[in-house]
Amino acid sequence: MALEISARQIFAFAFIAIYVGIAISGLEQAIVLWLLALVIPLHLIYWQDIRQGRHTLLRNYPLVGYLRYFFESIRPAIRQYFDLAGWHRLFRLSQ
Repeated sequence: MALEISARQIFAFAFIAIYVGIAISGLEQAIVLWLLALVIPLHLIYWQDIRQGRHTLLRNYPLVGYLRYFFESIRPAIRQYFDLAGWHRLFRLSQ
């Protein structure tokens, strides 16, 4: 069984190599390390998204996927707000 590496995985490995190179070359400048501290967690999230096989939305469109799952998580509160406001009574078919 041959190991199949996709273009996205090659992209991710290339960025890991770039991060290591920047960290080594920027040891005397603290601002470079702070920038890496901000960017590396985003890269790890990207790596997790391309490796998982459960949610294709997160793998193909990560920003849209995270927004969708965020709005799904707050949906009960939003629905409760609109139910209390009486919006559902305005659009009833049996009036």
